[in-house]
Amino acid sequence: MGEVLDRWQQSAVDHGLRIGQGVTLPVSTRSVTRAEALGRDRRIAFIFLTIGTLIVLGLLAATVQNLSAGQSAPYAMPAYALSAIVCAIGALMMWNRRSSYIDPQIAVEVAEDGITVRDPAREEKIPFAEAAFDVRKYSVDGGAHFVGIVLACRAGTLDMHDLLYRDGKQAAAAILARADAAGRQPNGVY
Repeated sequence: MGEVLDRWQQSAVDHGLRIGQGVTLPVSTRSVTRAEALGRDRRIAFIFLTIGTLIVLGLLAATVQNLSAGQSAPYAMPAYALSAIVCAIGALMMWNRRSSYIDPQIAVEVAEDGITVRDPAREEKIPFAEAAFDVRKYSVDGGAHFVGIVLACRAGTLDMHDLLYRDGKQAAAAILARADAAGRQPNGVY
């Protein structure tokens, strides 16, 4: 690897290595279907709508209570209304986010001898020592966590994590751990 990892990047790599060392090979993953992607996004949209509805109901209850007591509407009313609007917009965005999603029908198998990537047009074997990949992370207070990897192959770049691949994080961690054991380091951490 050409770059030196900072502590957040190294933390994400270490987290991925810990996960990957616990994965029993062979492990396989596949891209999520359109129905799976839409179902997950719509469940999240429902949560946004529920939160927005609860905010609106709380706002109405506070307004009715204040007005019946002869008081003016609470000063926080615009903030509550804005929160409800943001939740509604978030829900609509989640609902429509993958309306044009098309399943690429990619399957990845991680075995002791390497990685096999299959799509409808081709099959490719990649030895762990030759795998080109980046590590995906998210940072929170106190550390960074492993999300998945971006694997380069003839089918394109595969963003392997749980939102796009069924059990993608497990397969990605297995690739990271086996590539590390073969002496291959990630190209970068993002």
